[in-house]
Amino acid sequence: MSDPTSYLNTVTISMPGTYTFKWTITFSPNIVCNAITYSEGSDLITVNITGPTLTISATATSICPGTPVTLTANGNGVSWKWNDGTTGKTKVVSPTSTTTYSVTSYDGLLQTGCKAFSSITISVNTIFTLTSSLFSYCAGAGGVNLTLSGSESGISYQLKNTLGNDGAPIPGNGAPITWIIKLHKLIL
Repeated sequence: MSDPTSYLNTVTISMPGTYTFKWTITFSPNIVCNAITYSEGSDLITVNITGPTLTISATATSICPGTPVTLTANGNGVSWKWNDGTTGKTKVVSPTSTTTYSVTSYDGLLQTGCKAFSSITISVNTIFTLTSSLFSYCAGAGGVNLTLSGSESGISYQLKNTLGNDGAPIPGNGAPITWIIKLHKLIL
Protein backbone atom coordinates (compact mmCIF):
# COMPACT_ATOMS: atom_id res chain seq x y z
CA MET A 1 0.00 0.00 0.00
CA SER A 2 1.80 3.10 -1.17
CA ASP A 3 -0.34 5.80 0.48
CA PRO A 4 -1.51 4.80 3.99
CA THR A 5 -3.56 7.99 4.26
CA SER A 6 -5.79 7.15 1.30
CA TYR A 7 -9.28 5.92 2.08
CA LEU A 8 -9.61 2.30 1.03
CA ASN A 9 -12.35 -0.18 1.78
CA THR A 10 -10.19 -3.17 0.85
CA VAL A 11 -6.49 -3.83 1.11
CA THR A 12 -5.13 -6.72 -0.97
CA ILE A 13 -1.86 -8.33 0.12
CA SER A 14 -0.25 -10.59 -2.47
CA MET A 15 3.00 -11.52 -0.70
CA PRO A 16 3.58 -13.19 2.66
CA GLY A 17 5.01 -11.00 5.38
CA THR A 18 4.20 -8.75 8.29
CA TYR A 19 2.30 -5.62 7.48
CA THR A 20 1.28 -2.69 9.64
CA PHE A 21 -1.72 -0.61 8.76
CA LYS A 22 -2.92 2.58 10.32
CA TRP A 23 -6.61 3.44 10.08
CA THR A 24 -8.05 6.79 10.96
CA ILE A 25 -11.79 6.50 11.44
CA THR A 26 -13.72 9.75 11.23
CA PHE A 27 -17.38 9.82 12.18
CA SER A 28 -20.07 12.27 11.21
CA PRO A 29 -21.68 14.04 14.21
CA ASN A 30 -24.39 11.42 14.78
CA ILE A 31 -22.28 8.31 14.22
CA VAL A 32 -20.53 7.17 17.35
CA CYS A 33 -18.06 4.54 18.46
CA ASN A 34 -17.66 2.53 21.63
CA ALA A 35 -15.49 -0.49 21.08
CA ILE A 36 -13.44 -1.60 18.14
CA THR A 37 -13.23 -5.37 17.80
CA TYR A 38 -11.77 -7.42 15.04
CA SER A 39 -11.63 -11.01 13.91
CA GLU A 40 -8.80 -12.42 11.87
CA GLY A 41 -9.14 -14.88 9.06
CA SER A 42 -6.50 -16.23 6.71
CA ASP A 43 -6.53 -13.03 4.70
CA LEU A 44 -9.38 -10.99 6.16
CA ILE A 45 -9.66 -8.69 9.17
CA THR A 46 -13.14 -7.48 9.96
CA VAL A 47 -13.45 -4.36 12.08
CA ASN A 48 -16.74 -3.77 13.89
CA ILE A 49 -17.36 -0.41 15.49
CA THR A 50 -20.24 0.01 17.89
CA GLY A 51 -21.39 2.98 19.89
CA PRO A 52 -22.96 3.49 23.28
CA THR A 53 -26.71 3.09 23.37
CA LEU A 54 -28.88 5.85 24.81
CA THR A 55 -32.53 6.62 25.42
CA ILE A 56 -34.18 8.97 27.90
CA SER A 57 -37.11 7.95 30.09
CA ALA A 58 -39.27 10.35 32.10
CA THR A 59 -41.64 9.86 35.03
CA ALA A 60 -44.18 11.83 32.93
CA THR A 61 -44.13 13.46 29.49
CA SER A 62 -47.28 15.60 29.88
CA ILE A 63 -47.58 17.71 33.04
CA CYS A 64 -49.05 20.82 34.64
CA PRO A 65 -46.67 23.81 34.86
CA GLY A 66 -43.94 23.39 37.48
CA THR A 67 -44.58 19.70 38.17
CA PRO A 68 -41.30 17.87 38.92
CA VAL A 69 -40.27 15.21 36.39
CA THR A 70 -37.31 12.85 36.74
CA LEU A 71 -35.38 12.26 33.51
CA THR A 72 -33.13 9.18 33.31
CA ALA A 73 -30.49 8.48 30.69
CA ASN A 74 -30.67 4.75 29.88
CA GLY A 75 -27.95 2.84 28.10
CA ASN A 76 -24.41 1.63 28.47
CA GLY A 77 -22.64 4.99 28.81
CA VAL A 78 -20.22 5.84 31.60
CA SER A 79 -20.80 9.60 31.87
CA TRP A 80 -23.58 11.95 30.77
CA LYS A 81 -23.92 15.65 30.01
CA TRP A 82 -27.33 17.35 29.66
CA ASN A 83 -28.03 20.28 27.32
CA ASP A 84 -27.96 22.74 30.26
CA GLY A 85 -24.42 21.65 31.20
CA THR A 86 -25.33 19.51 34.21
CA THR A 87 -23.92 16.00 34.47
CA GLY A 88 -25.21 12.70 35.78
CA LYS A 89 -27.50 9.88 34.72
CA THR A 90 -30.65 11.40 36.26
CA LYS A 91 -32.02 14.91 36.36
CA VAL A 92 -35.12 16.45 37.97
CA VAL A 93 -36.78 19.23 35.99
CA SER A 94 -39.88 21.35 36.64
CA PRO A 95 -40.67 23.09 33.35
CA THR A 96 -43.29 25.83 33.13
CA SER A 97 -43.57 25.55 29.34
CA THR A 98 -43.08 22.70 26.88
CA THR A 99 -39.35 21.95 26.84
CA THR A 100 -37.04 19.54 25.01
CA TYR A 101 -34.17 18.07 27.02
CA SER A 102 -31.19 16.33 25.46
CA VAL A 103 -28.30 14.37 26.85
CA THR A 104 -24.99 13.13 25.49
CA SER A 105 -23.67 9.82 26.79
CA TYR A 106 -19.95 9.06 26.70
CA ASP A 107 -18.18 5.73 27.05
CA GLY A 108 -15.36 7.37 29.01
CA LEU A 109 -15.24 9.32 32.24
CA LEU A 110 -15.26 13.13 32.26
CA GLN A 111 -17.22 13.30 28.98
CA THR A 112 -14.52 11.62 26.91
CA GLY A 113 -14.56 8.81 24.41
CA CYS A 114 -17.24 7.94 21.95
CA LYS A 115 -20.71 9.34 22.42
CA ALA A 116 -24.43 8.95 21.75
CA PHE A 117 -27.23 11.54 21.72
CA SER A 118 -30.89 11.42 22.76
CA SER A 119 -33.67 13.90 23.52
CA ILE A 120 -37.15 13.97 25.03
CA THR A 121 -39.89 16.60 25.07
CA ILE A 122 -41.91 17.31 28.21
CA SER A 123 -45.25 18.87 27.25
CA VAL A 124 -46.68 21.38 29.71
CA ASN A 125 -50.46 21.64 29.71
CA THR A 126 -52.20 24.99 29.97
CA ILE A 127 -53.91 25.82 33.26
CA PHE A 128 -57.24 27.56 32.83
CA THR A 129 -58.80 29.73 35.53
CA LEU A 130 -62.42 29.74 36.61
CA THR A 131 -63.99 33.11 37.38
CA SER A 132 -67.42 34.16 38.58
CA SER A 133 -69.44 37.18 37.50
CA LEU A 134 -70.74 37.67 41.07
CA PHE A 135 -69.49 36.92 44.54
CA SER A 136 -73.00 36.96 45.99
CA TYR A 137 -76.36 35.84 44.67
CA CYS A 138 -79.83 37.28 45.15
CA ALA A 139 -82.81 34.89 44.92
CA GLY A 140 -84.78 35.56 41.77
CA ALA A 141 -81.78 36.89 39.84
CA GLY A 142 -80.87 35.37 36.48
CA GLY A 143 -77.98 33.33 37.84
CA VAL A 144 -74.23 33.50 38.20
CA ASN A 145 -71.88 33.23 35.24
CA LEU A 146 -68.93 30.89 35.73
CA THR A 147 -66.33 31.27 33.02
CA LEU A 148 -63.39 28.97 32.32
CA SER A 149 -60.63 31.10 30.77
CA GLY A 150 -60.00 28.62 27.97
CA SER A 151 -60.59 25.05 26.87
CA GLU A 152 -58.68 22.33 25.12
CA SER A 153 -59.96 20.82 21.88
CA GLY A 154 -60.89 17.20 22.28
CA ILE A 155 -61.73 17.56 26.00
CA SER A 156 -65.28 17.88 27.35
CA TYR A 157 -65.97 20.00 30.44
CA GLN A 158 -68.67 19.07 32.93
CA LEU A 159 -70.06 21.31 35.66
CA LYS A 160 -71.11 19.42 38.80
CA ASN A 161 -73.29 20.30 41.79
CA THR A 162 -74.10 18.48 45.03
CA LEU A 163 -76.52 16.21 43.16
CA GLY A 164 -74.13 15.29 40.32
CA ASN A 165 -73.75 16.65 36.81
CA ASP A 166 -75.26 20.08 36.10
CA GLY A 167 -76.25 20.19 32.44
CA ALA A 168 -74.60 18.47 29.52
CA PRO A 169 -70.85 18.27 28.98
CA ILE A 170 -69.46 21.09 26.83
CA PRO A 171 -66.77 20.16 24.27
CA GLY A 172 -63.65 22.31 24.38
CA ASN A 173 -62.56 24.16 21.26
CA GLY A 174 -59.77 26.41 22.53
CA ALA A 175 -62.19 29.20 23.52
CA PRO A 176 -63.51 30.16 26.98
CA ILE A 177 -66.59 28.32 28.29
CA THR A 178 -69.34 29.99 30.33
CA TRP A 179 -72.02 28.33 32.47
CA ILE A 180 -75.02 30.20 33.93
CA ILE A 181 -76.08 28.60 37.20
CA LYS A 182 -78.23 29.22 40.24
CA LEU A 183 -76.03 29.57 43.34
CA HIS A 184 -77.93 27.02 45.40
CA LYS A 185 -76.77 24.32 42.96
CA LEU A 186 -73.09 25.27 43.03
CA ILE A 187 -70.42 23.37 44.93
CA LEU A 188 -67.74 25.73 46.25
